[in-house]
Amino acid sequence: MRVLRRGSKGNEVKILQDLLGISVDGSFGPQTDRTVRLYQSTNGLAVDGSVGHATWGKLLGGEKPTVGNRYFTQGYARVIACKPEDVSFIVANKKYNQVTSPNITNGTFFWAGKPNGILVNNGKTLWNDASHAWRGYGQGALYFDGKTLGVKKVKSAGELGKVDWAIGGVTMIGGSGYHPSNEGFNGKYADVLRTTAKTVIAVKGGEVHLLTFGSISHGSLLKYLRDYGYTLAVSLDGGGSTSMRYGGKVKRTPTDKGRVINNWVVMK
Repeated sequence: MRVLRRGSKGNEVKILQDLLGISVDGSFGPQTDRTVRLYQSTNGLAVDGSVGHATWGKLLGGEKPTVGNRYFTQGYARVIACKPEDVSFIVANKKYNQVTSPNITNGTFFWAGKPNGILVNNGKTLWNDASHAWRGYGQGALYFDGKTLGVKKVKSAGELGKVDWAIGGVTMIGGSGYHPSNEGFNGKYADVLRTTAKTVIAVKGGEVHLLTFGSISHGSLLKYLRDYGYTLAVSLDGGGSTSMRYGGKVKRTPTDKGRVINNWVVMK
């Protein structure tokens, strides 16, 4: 990474702003300068507002695993990686700071205090229907059957057969490919594709990755996932729900801090 300071512009500034959890516009202005100086002060770094080797190193440094998993930053994303066996889901209508599990992200879509997307945990169906099954559409579901990870477009969890877990969303990679309008995310329901915070569950090298983004369009998200070599991916609920905690520490605060989120992805 090049040295950044007030007046810098470009993609690396966007990465910096995303890591700092502030508005992403690619311009190193007064807000970014203040936030950098505060970060440097609270992390024992020289407070000069210049993002060089030491500040980049602190920002980008991955943390050691807790139990068989790890957290790291990857471009615009904050990522928790784990084994498929270590993924589970809970339905708990709580705010992001009320869920006690140390390693979590928000899960699939929800409505009126109930999931609004396929959700299977430990072989038990928590929600059977695809988000727009009532309109005749299936949706992409990322699943694990104890041996194999896959993505399949289905209208109900039962169509997946016997699986350990599954979660529905918008197919990004795998299954029938990226065609959100064919999964019911069209017309007034296409708002989930807008540029906003995103949460994704994806697969690379046999690992499951949970990724959160500060602000990104679905087109840019698809390019990101391809560029970083993901072989399967489904985007989950986003916007004001996108949140992440690792090792008990908040890594992504939802933009709507008061939102009661219905379901969560939990990593051991």
